[in-house]
Amino acid sequence: MKILLLPFLAFLLEAQSLTVTQFFYDGSNNLRYACVAPSTRPYTTPQPNSVYLPANPVVSIAAGTLTNIVVSGGTATATVVSTSPWNAGTYADMDIVVSGSATAALNGEYRITSGNTNTTTFTFATSAGAGTYTDTNLQVSTVNPLLTVLGWNLTVFTYNGSNYSTGAFVVNSGYTLSCAARSNY
Repeated sequence: MKILLLPFLAFLLEAQSLTVTQFFYDGSNNLRYACVAPSTRPYTTPQPNSVYLPANPVVSIAAGTLTNIVVSGGTATATVVSTSPWNAGTYADMDIVVSGSATAALNGEYRITSGNTNTTTFTFATSAGAGTYTDTNLQVSTVNPLLTVLGWNLTVFTYNGSNYSTGAFVVNSGYTLSCAARSNY
């Protein structure tokens, strides 16, 4: 087992605290995929001695990519359109910024509590009052990598019919894959 995990451990240690790692399990609770990406995406053009990371798209009411943010009982649920890269692109603990709301209490930095790896919604805690927010300038942005954008490394784990690990292989180590497309490997 130790030999099989060596490529994976080297992969995880590649950037240590400067990365975001997402793990995905199969129906038997076996680790199937590990996606690793730089924890922030600050650059929109190539920078010297850095990984080129295209900026994440912003979702907004004005662009038609954010439907609304509904607040109830201190929990906000944001809904994006199904064609947005944010659809199935967020995950728990992802940092976001909400801006452009006429309600100052809604504007601010938040951490997603429930991502939308399979849906068009994500949630976060807020002190904003209950209601449905659809301000024209309302938008959500992040510097963390969306699962749906290129910029991830991927390790795939394989198992035999008895759920014993048969190996792990790194599909990519150049931050060029979409984690959302992991099942293609």
